[in-house]
Amino acid sequence: MTNLFTAMGSILAFAGVLSRSLSAHALLQLLEDRGKLDNFNLAADYLLFHGLALIGVGILCHAKIGDHLAAGKKLFTIHANDQAKLETARARLLAAVRWSDEPVERPAHTLKIIE
Repeated sequence: MTNLFTAMGSILAFAGVLSRSLSAHALLQLLEDRGKLDNFNLAADYLLFHGLALIGVGILCHAKIGDHLAAGKKLFTIHANDQAKLETARARLLAAVRWSDEPVERPAHTLKIIE
């Protein structure tokens, strides 16, 4: 599984670098004319950063917001390429999760449409 995360991370990082290169050269004029250069560069940066994150740590989510979790049921599986990254990812994930005995409503997938 770690190889899958490394491969996917490498592909995303490559796509981010390639996109940034295209926006600086081949697509620069087109993106500027349409006023989309900043948006395109932000998307390219996200590809790069998420690709690097996948190379370092891969996280599989086994439950969604609002799911009932029985004792012993997996919430996450973390794939890391070293123990320090594993412990950091584990601590950050546990800090991001809130537990409740009451049912939780799932959030909407679309929060706002930007026009």
